[in-house]
Amino acid sequence: ENFNFSDTSILHSSTVAKSIVNYLSLYVAENMSIAKQEAAFVTASDHLLSKAKKGDNEVYAFVLEYLLSSFSKLEADVVLEHIAQKYELSEGCNNAETARFVQDKLAHIKLFRIGNQLPNISLFDEKGGVSELTKKVEKNTLLIFWASWCEHCVEILPQIKVLYEAQGNAKKWEVIAISLDEDKAVWQQFIETGKYTWFNSCDFKSWEGESARKLHIHSTPAMYWLDNNRVVQKKSKNIEDIKKHISGF
Repeated sequence: ENFNFSDTSILHSSTVAKSIVNYLSLYVAENMSIAKQEAAFVTASDHLLSKAKKGDNEVYAFVLEYLLSSFSKLEADVVLEHIAQKYELSEGCNNAETARFVQDKLAHIKLFRIGNQLPNISLFDEKGGVSELTKKVEKNTLLIFWASWCEHCVEILPQIKVLYEAQGNAKKWEVIAISLDEDKAVWQQFIETGKYTWFNSCDFKSWEGESARKLHIHSTPAMYWLDNNRVVQKKSKNIEDIKKHISGF
C-alpha cells in the first residue's frame, strides 16, 4: 500500500519485481481451483495496475510488462485477457523495448480472443509461391508459429505430425505452419528431414515479417485453431490439448 509508483529510481533495482511477486503471493492459496486462482490474480492485477497508473509512466509500463510476462508463463489466459481489455500503455513511456513488448502483447491477446477473425496475411510456400491465409484455412485448421531454433517447437512438431498422419486421406483437420526462420536452407532442410507435408510458410524475416508483425507474434510455439473464415476457435498449449481437441472432430 505504501509503495511509491512515482519513484523511477526503483527501476534500476530489483525492488519493483520483488514487490510484485510478494504482493501476488498474498493471493495464492493451497487447493485453490484454477478458476478461483485466476479470479484472485485478476483482483490483484487490478489493484496493482490502478495504483501504478497513477504514478510514473515508466513504472506503470514496467509493472504492466512484468504482469504480462509472468501470467504468460503461468498460461493464465483469463488474467491476460482481463488485463488486455482493461489496460493500455500510457503515453510518455521512453523505454522503446518495453513499450513495444507491451503494445504487441496486448494487441496479440486481443487479436486471438476466441471468436475474433484474424486479418488476412500472405503465405510463402516452399516453392516460392505466394498465397493467402483466407484461401488456405479450412473448417478445422491448426495455425502454428514456430522456428527451427525453438527447442519446444522442435519437440512438439513431430508429435503433431503423428496425429496429422494418423488421419490418413480423409482429413478432418489441417495444419498451416508459419516459420520465423531467416535462413531458407535451414528451414527447407528441417521440413524435408521431418517430412512435414502440411502447408509450410516462411518469409525469412523472423519477427519483422508480415505474419509476425500483423498478428503480433512474440513467442514460439504459438498454436491456434481457426475455422474456414479465419475465426479463432481455440488456443492449444501442448500436445495433450491438441489430442483432446481433435477427439471431438
